[in-house]
Amino acid sequence: MVFPRIFRLLPAILCLGALLNGPAEAWGQTPGQRVVVTANVDTKIYKENVDKVYTGDIHTVIAVEGKWCALSRVKGWLPARYVISLKSAMQLYEKRIQDNENDSDAFAFRGMLYYEIDDYEKADADFTQSLRLNSKNAATWSNRGMVRKLMQDYAQALADFEQALTLNPNYAGAFYNRGLVQFELGQFEESVNSYDQALIHQTDDPWTLINRGFAKQSLGDNPGAETDFQAAIELDPNLCESYIGLSNIHLGKNDLANALNYAEQAVKKHPRNGMALNSRGWVKFKQGNLEEAMLDFDLALRHAPQQSIIYNNRGVCYAEQKKYEQAIGNYSRAIKLFPRSAVAYANRGTAYMGTSQFDQAQQDFIKAIEYAPRLTDAVNGYAWFLATCPADQYRNGEKATELANNACELSDWKDWSHIDTLAAAYAEQGDFKKAIEMAELAADLAPDTVQDQCRERIAIYRSGKPLRSQQGKHSAGQP
Repeated sequence: MVFPRIFRLLPAILCLGALLNGPAEAWGQTPGQRVVVTANVDTKIYKENVDKVYTGDIHTVIAVEGKWCALSRVKGWLPARYVISLKSAMQLYEKRIQDNENDSDAFAFRGMLYYEIDDYEKADADFTQSLRLNSKNAATWSNRGMVRKLMQDYAQALADFEQALTLNPNYAGAFYNRGLVQFELGQFEESVNSYDQALIHQTDDPWTLINRGFAKQSLGDNPGAETDFQAAIELDPNLCESYIGLSNIHLGKNDLANALNYAEQAVKKHPRNGMALNSRGWVKFKQGNLEEAMLDFDLALRHAPQQSIIYNNRGVCYAEQKKYEQAIGNYSRAIKLFPRSAVAYANRGTAYMGTSQFDQAQQDFIKAIEYAPRLTDAVNGYAWFLATCPADQYRNGEKATELANNACELSDWKDWSHIDTLAAAYAEQGDFKKAIEMAELAADLAPDTVQDQCRERIAIYRSGKPLRSQQGKHSAGQP
């Protein structure tokens, strides 16, 4: 499972006076506008301080009342004179750098703006220059690590987070960002540990709870994940990601009614959230409602066109309809957006198998296992390919048996499909006694919908013939 996690872009300087030497932009903000905070300011509700914003913070304006404005992810109100537009902030930082090439703060602030507009190369260059001038700023190390993660330089990203934590061992934001990178690398235990550390230093953060929940779920700790998602809802009931997590848990139990209920709640909270729509679409796919699932995936991509997960899931919908070329196009887009997507590689391998593009299929299965050696859909899919491919030169019964056994062990011998693959692998090796034994075991575990298929395969092995199939096995989705 993969989930879009929110990175913490942290203010490079926390104790700095107003950025402006003259008057700020006065009260020209409108809801939905992205703005930059120009000073460390306490926010208020009825004259009481309730929160704080810092110089260089970037937020979205959510409301304006006279000379006051409210910002996203911030409680309370602050004077509108303390925020300026991104364009004005960029001009300000560039002027500061022109006036003083050793202004490390200005480089750090401009780097955050470049991140905001998705210019990661320039953001990385500015953070690097800021660190050359001042290597003691933990926030800048963490921010550069975040940018390098987005540039898929994972080793350097982790090194930057470690440097931030060396400078500030209590830095919740750096622990949080490190956890996100570890999750993406499949290091789920390490990811949970990073979130644990973040929560020690920032106990009331719903995002850390949400992301720890997804990491726990990836480790099979569904009760722990559910506790984290529910705790996040108590802190902020408007974050749709908590409901997505709960939907995933019920999906794993095959409790499709409750899975859909939570997915619907996620969409209700944020109707334009691509991942909420993706979650609902995946549940509908699992229910067999392909038409409505496709509508959700199409709408999700309108709102989140850079989400690899959604392209993968729409590809699965196409593959289910045997529209393999459309499926391949969607998987390829998913891989372009996330080149380490083992799920998308495994799925594209399955689709290539369906179009007789066997070279491409084999390459994709190998790449999937390289990125995720314990991804059962990849291991099982490649074993099936090696055992049943119609083209003689691709079959390898011995390797297929090894991989299929691995898949069965990874699923604790509880997945009928993996055992079915092992039966085909034994048949390819000519061991029809073992093939029949495994095929019968698979039939005992299989749902009623595939019992006819299971009986057909047992009959083939009893006749002393191996199985040949151009149809790949199981495309995996990402709720």
